[in-house]
Amino acid sequence: MKLAETRQRAQFLAEEVTREFQADIATLDWKHLLWHADDEPEGIKPLDLDEEEESGQPETAEAKPKARKSKSKDKGEPDADDLAALETTNWDEIKTEADALRTRLNSMGAVNLVAIEEYAELKQRHDFLTTQSSDLTTAKAELMKAIDEINVTSQQQFEVTFVQIQKNFAYTFETLFGGGRAALELIQTDDILESGIEIVAQPPGTKLKSITLLSGGQKTLTAVALLFALYMVKPSPFCLLDELDAPLDESNIGRFTDLLKKFVGESQFIIITHNKRTVSAASAIYGVTMEERGVSKTVSMRFNQERGEPEAHAPNIAESVTAAKPAGV
Repeated sequence: MKLAETRQRAQFLAEEVTREFQADIATLDWKHLLWHADDEPEGIKPLDLDEEEESGQPETAEAKPKARKSKSKDKGEPDADDLAALETTNWDEIKTEADALRTRLNSMGAVNLVAIEEYAELKQRHDFLTTQSSDLTTAKAELMKAIDEINVTSQQQFEVTFVQIQKNFAYTFETLFGGGRAALELIQTDDILESGIEIVAQPPGTKLKSITLLSGGQKTLTAVALLFALYMVKPSPFCLLDELDAPLDESNIGRFTDLLKKFVGESQFIIITHNKRTVSAASAIYGVTMEERGVSKTVSMRFNQERGEPEAHAPNIAESVTAAKPAGV
């Protein structure tokens, strides 16, 4: 009776194996299968899974990808002693482990057949973004380094140039005012490149004061002194001054034109003015007149500084055409 029940149970298990695994149990070598149970299954595609650190943070871009699980070592084929040892297998433990694995498989739910392809696409996107992030981080570090170097160089050049402008400003101020003294002072800040500049001036017969307390003419003359102080450091090819001499009196006009003549060899000055003394100091003048109502006309004149008189100039094309008379008149 016991033997019949055992045979019936064995037949039932064989049918279950055949139904679930599509394999004939009579053709299977259970010892060989049990021996290779821990081997890596055949046909498994290797997955390039990045191993995360124990802290939960992902590895850096420089780290090489590592497999999440080490591949099982192939034990090779069993010998007679190994096969004999399998006779003492504890099937209760095998069944318990199999049931646990079956429960884990069932808890995973439906199998996503395109998971590997989706992972490959996501990993490619992740690698691309990781590379871009690394490049941006490197570029940021290089830019910050370049900015620091530029700031250091700018501070050095600013200090040297500022000292030179201070000396030049003292000279041009004294020349324009016929005495007195002036200075440039930095408003202290953490960054010298963002520091403000205070202009203090002391015209002859007055106390040292800020430029905001000077009169209109004194402010103009101080600004001209600062302008020429900058010119002495790095002259500009040309300069346009629009009625700069309007608030100046006659004595200041003379000192202004005298200083201006010292720079005409390095720069060309175009001055818009109504002051006769400034006009007389120019080498050439250009004006606009209206001989007829609503009709403007430009006139020009060049001075000969040696003879102190205007020079004749050849008529331009427009003047030649206007002056020409029709033939036969």
